[in-house]
Amino acid sequence: MNGRPPDTAVPGSSAGTVVCRAMVGLLIALVPGGARGGAPSDAAAPRVWNVFLFAGQSNMAGADSEVTDPNGFQETEADRATRFTAAPLPGGERSSQYVAWGTIRGHTVKDRLVHGPEVGFARALHAAGRRDVAIIKVYANFGRDATRWPWSEGEPLYEAWRRFASSRIEELQAGGDRVRVVGFVWHQGIDDAIQGAFADDYEPRLKRLIASLRREFADGTAPFVLARSVFSRIAQPEEDPTGASPMFRVRAAQVRIGRTYPFTRWIDVDDLPNVNTHHFTAEGQLAIGGRFAKEWLALRDEADAPVAIGTRRELFVDGALIATLSGARRTLHAPVARDTVIVHDAPWEGAGSGYHSVFRDGERILLYYRGSELGVRNGRLILGDERTCVAESQDGFTFTKPELGLHAHGDSRANNIIWASAGTHNFSPFVDTRPDCPRESRFKAVGGLPTDGGLFAFQSADGIHWAHARDEPIIREGAFDSQNVAFWDASASVYRVYYRTFTEGVTTRDEWNPAGFRAIRTAVSRDFLQWDPPSDLTYGDSPAEHLYTNQVMPYPRAPHLLLGFPTRYVERGWSDSMRALPQREQREERAAAHLRYGTAITETLIMASRDGVHFDRWNEAFLRPGPERPDTWLYGHQYMARGLIETRSALSGAPSELSLYATEGSWHEPANRLRRYSLRMDGFVSVNAPWDGGELTTRPLTFSGIRLSLNFATSAAGDIRVEIQDAGGTPIPGFTLDACEPLFGDSIDRTVTWGSDNPETRGDLGSLRDRPVRLRFVLRDADLYAFRFPESNR
Repeated sequence: MNGRPPDTAVPGSSAGTVVCRAMVGLLIALVPGGARGGAPSDAAAPRVWNVFLFAGQSNMAGADSEVTDPNGFQETEADRATRFTAAPLPGGERSSQYVAWGTIRGHTVKDRLVHGPEVGFARALHAAGRRDVAIIKVYANFGRDATRWPWSEGEPLYEAWRRFASSRIEELQAGGDRVRVVGFVWHQGIDDAIQGAFADDYEPRLKRLIASLRREFADGTAPFVLARSVFSRIAQPEEDPTGASPMFRVRAAQVRIGRTYPFTRWIDVDDLPNVNTHHFTAEGQLAIGGRFAKEWLALRDEADAPVAIGTRRELFVDGALIATLSGARRTLHAPVARDTVIVHDAPWEGAGSGYHSVFRDGERILLYYRGSELGVRNGRLILGDERTCVAESQDGFTFTKPELGLHAHGDSRANNIIWASAGTHNFSPFVDTRPDCPRESRFKAVGGLPTDGGLFAFQSADGIHWAHARDEPIIREGAFDSQNVAFWDASASVYRVYYRTFTEGVTTRDEWNPAGFRAIRTAVSRDFLQWDPPSDLTYGDSPAEHLYTNQVMPYPRAPHLLLGFPTRYVERGWSDSMRALPQREQREERAAAHLRYGTAITETLIMASRDGVHFDRWNEAFLRPGPERPDTWLYGHQYMARGLIETRSALSGAPSELSLYATEGSWHEPANRLRRYSLRMDGFVSVNAPWDGGELTTRPLTFSGIRLSLNFATSAAGDIRVEIQDAGGTPIPGFTLDACEPLFGDSIDRTVTWGSDNPETRGDLGSLRDRPVRLRFVLRDADLYAFRFPESNR
C-alpha cells in the first residue's frame, strides 16, 4: 500500500489496480457513520463503504419470493440507508434485470417483484448500529448447467462475478469514497445435488472459492456466511434414511465448512416458509437475511477480538495473525540437503527400514526406527521380519547403533533392537513433557496395526527398556498402517494422537478393504489411556490427497503451533517422464509386482494448526524429491522423520539451525539410509517482499514483553520498518513508520527501535503492554520469518 494507512484508497489508481491489488490491503472493521440517501457519489466528503458480496442461484435472486403487499415494496430507513446493486450472471450489467446502484428495493425476476436476503440482512445490520453498508448481489441464471462448477476461480461465471463486483466497486470510488469488502454471503447448492456426481466435490471446491474471494477482494478473516440448502424434492424426490443421497452430502458439506473453516458460519433455513420446497416466500427471505446478519456480526466480533500472544514467538507458516498483505506474499522455503547420518545395513535392518522418530533427551539425541527388509524378486514383493531399533548421536550429524543385548537376532544379541513384538511395525516414541509425569513412564510410544488389535500405548523410564502401558489397545478403530504419533500438548494440557485412516472402506482386524483417500485422524486424552472421540483433520482449501505419515508435533520454539510434515503419495503411472527417471529397469521390475511400486512417488508437505484439528496445509511440496540420482524419485523416498533438532551451523559463527531427516534408498539394495537436511531457525515460511516493496499488517493483538524482536533477512540494500498502530489502524505516536530505524542484515533475533534521544529506551514497549495493537511491517527486498515480544532487553 505504498506507505498509506491500510484503509486508504490510492488516489489516481486505476480501477483494476484498486480492486485486484489495493483491496487486498483494506481493513475490514466497520466504521460507524450516518445514513444518507442519494447516489453513492453524491457525498461532499469521502466515506468508507463497507461492501458485502452476495452470490448464489435462485434463492439468492429471491425467486418466487413475490412481494404481495398491494402497495408494493415498503422501504424502511434501513433500506434507504443501504446501497444496493444486483444482476444475474453471466449477463451482469448488460442484463435486462440489472439493478443499478440505489437503495434497497424489490427487483424483478421472471416478471415478478421479488427480493432476496439482502433486505433482512440490511435491516438487521442497521438495527445493530452498522452504517455505510453497500451490497453487491449476483445470481446465476436459472437452469444453468452446473457440471463445470461455474463458480470456480477462472471459470466463466466466477470471472463474470469478479468483473461485475469490480465495476460496481469502481463506481462507489468514483466520487472519492473509499471501499472495503467486509464479508461474503452465499446461498447455493441444490444444483450440485441435482447433478449428483458433483456433490462429492462440493466441499473442497467451496473451500477453494472462499479462499479465492478472500484473496481477491478482502483478507483471510473476512467473514463468509452460507445457508445450508433446503431439502429439495427436485434434487431428492425420494426419502433418504441412510444419508447417502447427493442432497444429503451437499448439506453435510455445508455444515462442516460452516463449523470448521476459519471465519465461516452456516445458517439453517429448513424451518422457514417456502413456495415449492426450495424457494422461499418474502417472509422467509427476510428471516434468511436476518440470520445471515446475525452470524456475520458474530464472526466480525471474533475477527476483531485481539489475539493475546504474550511473549510467544509467532511464525508465518499459517495466516492466523495476518490481516492484510499488499505487495508481499508468504513464501515457502525448502530445506538444504546435507550428509547421510545413518545407513540401515545391519542384518536385522534393510531397505524397508523406516518410520523414524528423532528427539533430544538431555545431551543425547535418540533416533528410533523400524528395521526390516524390502524388495521385489521375480515379480513378487518381499517383506522381512520387523523390529524396532534405536541409534544415538551427540551432534545430530552422525548416529551410532549401540549394542544393547536385549533381543536376539539369529544367534546374537549384539544389536540395537529395543522391541520385537506387536506394535513394532510403526513403534513411535516421544519424551513426555507433562510436568507431573511419573519417572517410570517418562518415555511413551504408540504402535500397532488392525491385525494386532489396534493402536497400543507403551512406556519406558529410559527409552531403551519398554513395556505396554496397558494390555488392551487404546484406540481400536482406524487403519494404523503407517507411522502414528502422539505427544503431550502443553498449550492445551492434553495428549494428542494422530493416526492413519481412510476416507472410505473398511479397515478392521477381520476385514481389510480400504477405499477413498489415505487420511489422518486425531484424538485427545488426559491420561494417555482413555481417549475422546476422534476428529478427521481438515485443511482449508487444500484438495483431497493421499497422505501417508503425518509427523505432527509442537514446534519447539513456538509450542502453541502444531506443525505436521505429512508424506504426499502420488501415483503417476507410466509416461515418458516416468521412464526418464533414474533406474528405469529397477522401476519396471517393481511395477511387475504392482504398478504403484514402480510408478508412485512420495515427498513431504508442511502444515500448521493452532487447535490440532484444522490445519493450513501448503499444497506446494516442502521437501521435494530433488535432483534426479540413484535411489530417488520413488515410492518410499522423502518420508520425513518425526522430529526437529537444533544443531550447529556449518558456517563458523553463524546461529544454530534446524536439522530434519528424511529417507532415501532403493528397494533393490540390502540397505536404505537417512539424510539430514538443514533449515534456518523458524525458516519454514517468510513474508517476502521484492525491491519494489510490500506490507503486512497484523490482526489486533496484545503482548506482555517489553521489546519487539524479529527473525529476518534482507539484501544489502533492503530493509524492514515497523509501525505500531492502535486496534483501529491509527499509528501510535512515537512508534510510527517514520520514527522506526530501518532494520537490515540477517538475524534470528534483532530488536526493533524507534527514534529517541535515550538509546536505552529506543526499543522499550513497556507502555504498550496489554494494549490492543496492530503491527505494520513495511519490507523492501526482505524476508520476515518470525517475531516475538521478549520480557527482557536481551
